[in-house]
Amino acid sequence: FKNINNTFGRIFGDEYLIEIANRLQNMMSIDDFLCRMGGDEFLLIFNSLATDNDANIIVNEIQELVKNPYFNGGHIVSSTTSIGIAAYPIDGNDFDSIVKKADMAMYYAKQIGRDGFHIYDKEVNEEVFDTLSLTSDMRTALKENQFRLVFQPKILLADNTVVGAEALLRWVHPIHGFIGPDIFIPIAEKSGLIIDIGAWVIEQSCIACSKWSKAGFDDVS
Repeated sequence: FKNINNTFGRIFGDEYLIEIANRLQNMMSIDDFLCRMGGDEFLLIFNSLATDNDANIIVNEIQELVKNPYFNGGHIVSSTTSIGIAAYPIDGNDFDSIVKKADMAMYYAKQIGRDGFHIYDKEVNEEVFDTLSLTSDMRTALKENQFRLVFQPKILLADNTVVGAEALLRWVHPIHGFIGPDIFIPIAEKSGLIIDIGAWVIEQSCIACSKWSKAGFDDVS
């Protein structure tokens, strides 16, 4: 979906999400429930699924619905979907617990290969929990300015003058300490937080350039 947004724009992407929502709504019964959780994530609650096989049938139907091409303004697009499944009361007795377990199963499905699904089990709990925790912590890091930039100078060897700088993102977690970008950047990309983080990096880089300019370094970019 991110590629569709980047290629055709947000308006086209919103229209595509509406189309997917309509397709999902049409396959559900009056006792089922559908909502958009945010971004390109949907939540579906089925009251009539009794076995894993019932879930498999529904999953296959959802995947085929999403894969069907979408035609709009002369453009044809399609996408795949990653699905996580949790069951009441096996995986929890309240809404938040069930959604959390389904979320973990979905992230695991993405990690083992997209266009698939996974039914929650305890073996994936710890691995996925770390990823989800870091995703949540990154949202807090943006709000509380835990990120910082360091600048690596670009030096012209002919006369040893600084002509520019590369901005490098660093995260010092209040509990875990330094977390390398090789760990948190892929998670940010998967969760979509990379857009907000990228905007923050650009803003802070511009502020730094302004300070350098006022200090007399007009040619540093």
